Amino acid sequence: MPDLNCTYKPGPVKCNGFDPRAFRWALTMKLAVEEINKRADLLPNYSLGYKIFDSCAYPLTGQRSAVAVLNGPNEENGPMCEGAGPLLAIIGESGSAQSIVVSRILRPFGIPMISYFSSCACLSDRREFPTFFRVIPSDAYQVKAIAKLLLHFKWTWVGVIRGDHEYGRFALQGLLKELEGTGICVAYQEMIPLLYERQRALEIIRVMNHSTARVVVVFSAEGELTPFLRDYMEQNVTGIQWIASEAWVTASVFTGSEYYPFLGGTIGFGIRQGQIPGLREYLTTVNPERYPSNPLAHELWGALYGCSPSSSSLNSHLPSCTGKETLRVQHSAYFNTSSPRISYNVYKGVYAIAYSLHNLIHCTPGKGPFSNSTCANLLNVYPWQLQQYLQEVSFTISGETVKFDMKGDSIPSYDLINWQRGSAGNIEFVNVGMFDGAQESGQELVIQEKAIMWPGHQTEASCSHSVFQYMRFHVLKFCRVKWSVGFREMRFVRAFEFAIEEINNSSDLLPGVTLGYHIYDSCASVPMAVKVAFQLANGLDLIFNDTDSCAKSAAVTAVVAESGSTPSISISRLLGPFGIPQVSHYATCACLSDKRQYPTFFRTIPSDHHQAAALARMVKHFGWTWIGAVRSDSDYGNNGMASFLKAAEQEGICVEYSEAYYRTQPRSKLKRVAEVIRRSMARVIVAFLASGDMRILLEELSQQPPPPMQWIGSEAWVTDPEMLRFNLCIGAVGFGIPRSVIPGFRNFLLDLSPQQALKFPLLTEFWESSFSCSLKRQTGSSTGMPACDGTEDLRALQNPYTDTSQLRITNMVYKATYAIAHALDAIVCNKKHCDKNVKVEARQVFDKLKQVNFTQNNYHISFDTNGDPVATYELVNWQIQGDGSVDFVTVGHYDASQPKGHEFRLSRAIIWNDGKETA
Repeated sequence: MPDLNCTYKPGPVKCNGFDPRAFRWALTMKLAVEEINKRADLLPNYSLGYKIFDSCAYPLTGQRSAVAVLNGPNEENGPMCEGAGPLLAIIGESGSAQSIVVSRILRPFGIPMISYFSSCACLSDRREFPTFFRVIPSDAYQVKAIAKLLLHFKWTWVGVIRGDHEYGRFALQGLLKELEGTGICVAYQEMIPLLYERQRALEIIRVMNHSTARVVVVFSAEGELTPFLRDYMEQNVTGIQWIASEAWVTASVFTGSEYYPFLGGTIGFGIRQGQIPGLREYLTTVNPERYPSNPLAHELWGALYGCSPSSSSLNSHLPSCTGKETLRVQHSAYFNTSSPRISYNVYKGVYAIAYSLHNLIHCTPGKGPFSNSTCANLLNVYPWQLQQYLQEVSFTISGETVKFDMKGDSIPSYDLINWQRGSAGNIEFVNVGMFDGAQESGQELVIQEKAIMWPGHQTEASCSHSVFQYMRFHVLKFCRVKWSVGFREMRFVRAFEFAIEEINNSSDLLPGVTLGYHIYDSCASVPMAVKVAFQLANGLDLIFNDTDSCAKSAAVTAVVAESGSTPSISISRLLGPFGIPQVSHYATCACLSDKRQYPTFFRTIPSDHHQAAALARMVKHFGWTWIGAVRSDSDYGNNGMASFLKAAEQEGICVEYSEAYYRTQPRSKLKRVAEVIRRSMARVIVAFLASGDMRILLEELSQQPPPPMQWIGSEAWVTDPEMLRFNLCIGAVGFGIPRSVIPGFRNFLLDLSPQQALKFPLLTEFWESSFSCSLKRQTGSSTGMPACDGTEDLRALQNPYTDTSQLRITNMVYKATYAIAHALDAIVCNKKHCDKNVKVEARQVFDKLKQVNFTQNNYHISFDTNGDPVATYELVNWQIQGDGSVDFVTVGHYDASQPKGHEFRLSRAIIWNDGKETA
């Protein structure tokens, strides 16, 4: 890794190891240039010059190389250049992270670059990377191909592993987007650290081994995957169907016989192979004896033979050798030219530049592409002029047409590769199909199924395990006693009851009609939520409530639920086919706006799509361009953070790390996330965490506090009073749901009597937890607590149940209940008259919910076509008060209904973590 100390001139860069395959790519460029220089039909009388830099496959070293190209000494003394000449183009980089850095440096100079292996979809953004081209397809097509492959084999329950870089991050985002509406679910998402950590790798392997998902998609480079697979094999894990990305599906380093029992049957999309005449022979001519001054040739010998040529000062710790040793078959990483893929891309990239230069040189005066139809001055060609011709170049090589679209992307096509056992027990890459993005929709993927060999040497694909089987298993194992009552959630429940009572006593809304209800406790558990949804759909409950509100059984016409996004997703998928509408008060995942997957889902809380955009805009507003990010490893956190990262990229914000954690995961993972935060150079951290996850993270950080940080919070925790005890977050800012007032609600909460509490198990549990006494002593139950004596006073309690100072999410429950009531009113009532005998169907309520538009207690309620409300937030700042306490202070507002550019406004000063104030 390059030295980041800026107080002295850095020394020469030393790469970590040597990659023979990458050296083959460099020699392929050299071969192509020499080949072109000998041709009489392409650039006749012109010779191309070149210089090769080693980026060590690391972004900062790539940046240093790019600057060296621009600032370094001229090439007038080079044997291929008679005089000083401009740098016209670059062939590079291999990795997407490196290409992003290099392209940004070249952009102001208008220098085009052609990558042979950078596939990140982000590089198609012409605003950000206007001079970038590539001869490898964008990952936007690879993820389409993988999604179609999963659908073809009906693999609906999969895991995903990615590398810690732009390639992995954007590929994962693209795949998740492609899987929307397909019925394919992702069981887990794990990340291999860029700086490999064995302990972290073992955690990922444990997740894989314990998961019921046996199909695993991997977006990773060969480098970080090599040690990971070694650890995977040491753990003796088998039975995984690997789906490989193009970055490693043809990596010869994994072809040894020791890999087959663990990786045999792997399938994935690889770069199309081509032919490079003379490459094999050319590689055999490269040795330290012929190139004594070339350090890369000496390093090659050290990597292949474990020895150092006698003339070399490099690798002095190795035994000496002559430098004349013969290349052998086992040196496949360097010598494998039987089916060149990445090397072929390099070859095509060099030829693309050559043909573009050829066209530039042979421009017809008066018919040129530049101002006044002029041609380029051949004595002074500018890089931007060459780019003009690159954009329009079209030629054929090895029977393949090479050209670029307006984004700099090439024609998307892949070979479908299957890892099969060779005669020597090694792994061979067998072509079993292809994906051609130029074909009509539905015709892109061609698979030769009979030619595929699956894991365990099977000839038929295995299933990926049904999601519903997974959920049923956990429902059977569920145990209620593991969960405890939540005081804030109990307030939500009581708000629902309060709204029902208000509506039933109203003379304006559903006059003469009494609403019944039943309250279920999902225990914040997906399996329990699914069990409840089945009960609702199957009508297992004979009576909705044990009061006289309902004299007989009734059909479920609507559901107010759920608090979490993940349970809401599960419930909505079950209720959707029955047309039962669901109105959530707290599920914010942007994924739930997808009406193809969740057609009957509504919510009174804004989608995280708006929150993510607002957070990114705020971060940019304050000039924070280098940040860290941490999220809950759940649908809420993963989707919310994905939306934020996309918005942050558009705002030019760099994210140093993006870590995930969930409260039920091993403690070791929490400690690792905390250590990443402590060691990071980023002093601003965006936390898209559920309240429970944030509390556990802050408790861990408090044991060894990091340097002062500026926390940017999501709505789930930034207004949670229980978080205020953590001084680490003083000065935090974030967008919260607007606070509200519900007249009469506080008295309703405090008027609960022991007799009322006994009628409903949840209220009984709440009462007993609040006062540490038993209401059930007279029924013979033994709780180990004294009996309640009737002197208990709710007004004396100080907990989230009695705290009505904010009523943010509580108001979302209130509004959701009223939304359903207004939909019912539109069905059974005509002005002041309601027909109680009308049979109400759930689908009628669903249709009317789409049309509700009313105001209750000055709160407007309506839904857009996605079932979402208008997004409004308060910008909340954690400020120290005069008495030394910390409180939430509203310092601004965000209103998505305002014109673009006017959604966000500050209304008072923000006080940061260092005590400084911003107007």
